[in-house]
Amino acid sequence: MEDGQFSLTQLLGAVISSGVLSTLVTYWTSRKQNDAAVEQTNATVDETIRVTYGEMIKDHRTQIGFLQEQIVTALKREQEYLGLLSQANSLTKSLQAELSALQVSIKNLEATKAKYEHKLQTYEDIAKRPETRQGV
Repeated sequence: MEDGQFSLTQLLGAVISSGVLSTLVTYWTSRKQNDAAVEQTNATVDETIRVTYGEMIKDHRTQIGFLQEQIVTALKREQEYLGLLSQANSLTKSLQAELSALQVSIKNLEATKAKYEHKLQTYEDIAKRPETRQGV
């Protein structure tokens, strides 16, 4: 070998002794560890997000179920109230018809009363006449 040339062994020895190789290995290992740590952090964040959104979805489903029960209850109450309203309307119509019939009956009775009052007045007038009193 010539003096200006290095052998492969000398080159490797120089690289190893200078710390370049150990720096490269350390860098490569650190980078892999950093990548692994980042991947682990990403996995942890992904799991946390999955659990959080899963709980949120579960809570929303529970709320939807509760709201469905409220809607069913409200619809039942509405049907009950509509039934009561229908009964009240029917009763109102029935009472209005009965009131109308009673008003007609009152008018007829008032007319009959007026007729009898007129007859009574006529009889009283007849009774007051002198020719009617002679027999008394």
